[in-house]
Amino acid sequence: MKKNRTIFVIISDSQFSFSNLNSAVANYLLSLKDNLEKDGFQVKTFPSSERKGAFTESKMQPVRFQVLKKLFKALLPSIYNDLIIRSKIKASEKLLREIRCNEAPDLIIEFLTAGSKTGFELKKIWKKPLLIIMDSPLREQFQDMYGRAFTAGKKIDDFERLSIESADSIICYSETMSRFVSEKYKISGKVNVFPCIIYKNQSDQFNTEDKVNKSPLIGFIGSFLSWHKVELLVSAFKEIHVKFPDVRLVLIGYGVEWERIKKQVHDFGMNDCVEMPGFVNEQMLNEYKKKLTIGVMPGSNWYGSPLKLFEYAQSSIAIIAPETPVVKELFTKEEALFIDDNNSLQSLVQNMRLLLTDNALRMSLISNAYKKMQGSYSRESQGRIFSQIVMKTIENGIKK
Repeated sequence: MKKNRTIFVIISDSQFSFSNLNSAVANYLLSLKDNLEKDGFQVKTFPSSERKGAFTESKMQPVRFQVLKKLFKALLPSIYNDLIIRSKIKASEKLLREIRCNEAPDLIIEFLTAGSKTGFELKKIWKKPLLIIMDSPLREQFQDMYGRAFTAGKKIDDFERLSIESADSIICYSETMSRFVSEKYKISGKVNVFPCIIYKNQSDQFNTEDKVNKSPLIGFIGSFLSWHKVELLVSAFKEIHVKFPDVRLVLIGYGVEWERIKKQVHDFGMNDCVEMPGFVNEQMLNEYKKKLTIGVMPGSNWYGSPLKLFEYAQSSIAIIAPETPVVKELFTKEEALFIDDNNSLQSLVQNMRLLLTDNALRMSLISNAYKKMQGSYSRESQGRIFSQIVMKTIENGIKK
């Protein structure tokens, strides 16, 4: 019966592409799509892969236009951000017109983004159940990334409320976000806690003994965004490198902070011991992970569920993580060391020093985190949970 059922997976973001494998969101949604298809559903994703996003179009803009845009953004940031939101709303309206031309699916899944109420509108048109994936409090996330909006920012709140309160089911990555949603909105559907994990095609655990016998390598894998505090890791590494001259640091990924971090590394005179390869393909990433001794996520915002912590655990890399409520829900002190917010630099230095000198502790943390990835956080276990959420959402929608 599932083979006759269709699910639409939607993200109303004009810059989004399911083919962008450097996108954590694309990888996450594709993993959910794969799970649904293995479960017998027919899945369609929107925007379609043929659809060109605004990001592609912006590359073709004249240099003069891009200079004027940067000037406008610098002089009138709130008004500029208003225009960003309005453009997101227009893009979501365009996508809505594209999607509604299709035959109604059995379930609508929307990864909710700022300026979208696509799922809400489709549910109203088709009378079909809606599952919302709540990645973050949208206005706060928008402000973290772009800054304050002058007037249109309220639209983000209004659309978020319509989407959440109309949903038959909601997925949050943590109990922290689940409580936030339940306290803020009049929920009619069920709120589900379902961790955000991307599973890599790794056949077995990396050999941890090999890492003990090689020069230690500390690493960060992720987006270079302000709340990830990569500059904190670079500063801590500078102190560590004085007493551990054989230790190296690799910072893998890219983002708006990349150039600033590159300059920090240069100013510290550490170009010879810090590597910044940018985005790398999966083969290169696996080669780095085979060598990584310690994986650091220096910072996160309160609602963030850092994907790379799961990847460190899956790859037998000892974890140092920020002491946020969400992160401490995901991993215990037996599985990771935490950075004290009250003294973050020295706490990170101390944690790195501890893992570099205490092999028994490091191996214990690695073993415990890896067991969790093979148990409650395994692809099979999480796949079953997701399938149950989907089936209950469809069944409850039919009853209504």
